[in-house]
Amino acid sequence: MKNHYDLVILGGGVVGLALAELLKDLNLSIAIIEEHAPTRYENSHYDLRVSAINAASIDLFIQCGVWKKIIEDRVSEYKKMFVWSNNAELLFLAEEAGLSELGYIIENRVIRQHLWTAVSEQKNVDLLCPVKIKSVTIEVEDAVIMTSDNATIKTTLLIGADGANSWLREELKFPIQISDYPHHALVTTLHIEKPHEKTAWQHFLPEGPLAFLPLEDEHYVSIVWSLPPENAAELKSCDILLFNQKVTEAMEHKFGKVESIAPRITFPLTRQKLEHYVGEHVAFVGDAAHRVHPMAGQGVNLGFQGAKNLAKSITEAIEKKRAISDLKILRHYQRTQKTLATQMLLMIDGLNKVFSTENMILSQTRDWGMRGLNALPWLKKLFIESANGI
Repeated sequence: MKNHYDLVILGGGVVGLALAELLKDLNLSIAIIEEHAPTRYENSHYDLRVSAINAASIDLFIQCGVWKKIIEDRVSEYKKMFVWSNNAELLFLAEEAGLSELGYIIENRVIRQHLWTAVSEQKNVDLLCPVKIKSVTIEVEDAVIMTSDNATIKTTLLIGADGANSWLREELKFPIQISDYPHHALVTTLHIEKPHEKTAWQHFLPEGPLAFLPLEDEHYVSIVWSLPPENAAELKSCDILLFNQKVTEAMEHKFGKVESIAPRITFPLTRQKLEHYVGEHVAFVGDAAHRVHPMAGQGVNLGFQGAKNLAKSITEAIEKKRAISDLKILRHYQRTQKTLATQMLLMIDGLNKVFSTENMILSQTRDWGMRGLNALPWLKKLFIESANGI
């Protein structure tokens, strides 16, 4: 551990690790501070946390040199997405946009493990783990970090990549807009009798959307079910046979016998947007800066896009022989990423309201729109390209 680094990233999750990898060719001394290293995972057990990875994020993995290893590990491509409500359905096909797949469902720990390994071999990075931070102060020349064992680290630029409940954000009192959705998410892994057909399935029910996300084995899926809090709590704690029955009925028996094979967890759904992504000697990225509803599966892709945009601003500062903490340049990152996050939040909020409504007029309009979209391949192609960050 050094006393001074050009850049310190607080948080060794997937976004923080990706940012460090994107900066591997720059003449910067970098430290990543993390409390918990990744744990080894058994190939027979799927992680409850999975992400729908789009083409833009795959491009980032290629830049980081980890995509080949990730894809050789455990991933599930999906070539189709089938969305339906009670009276309408919508099918997206990869081939409609000239793609071989719409994306990949990947366990978060698989992504993190390969990024962690890559960063641990990176010459300009010190991976400080397990290390806990006790305090941070912003001085004229640097951000000053005090660790729990009273070591002092100074850095020109401190990156908050410590997640939705960011400690750094609270410590520095950065104002954030937080609002709760009227839903909790229930997540678990299921064994299904009929194969998932490399398809992402989403059923919009009046109480909230239920997504079946295909895993590597064609008879396993990860589910995310958005429900009113009392419904989510009931399904989390109910008898497993009753739970299996409820899920089978909610998916209209499309998969034959359905069995829950993992713990059921629930968590509240919130939307978060930081007012300022940057400040003196500090910048925030990933869920520390913004958090979106999981319905469209775009949260982690938005975070990776933030890592790309922040790396671009840091690179620009070096090329212009400016300090990497130069606020004028960092605000380029803030403007770009804030615009992307605002657009994503507005889109997802709109979809959530339209698809979760019990209003007859709105639901009829929605169904009409789904049927119309399904009949227009060129418009579906635009949707696919947008979701893939193309």
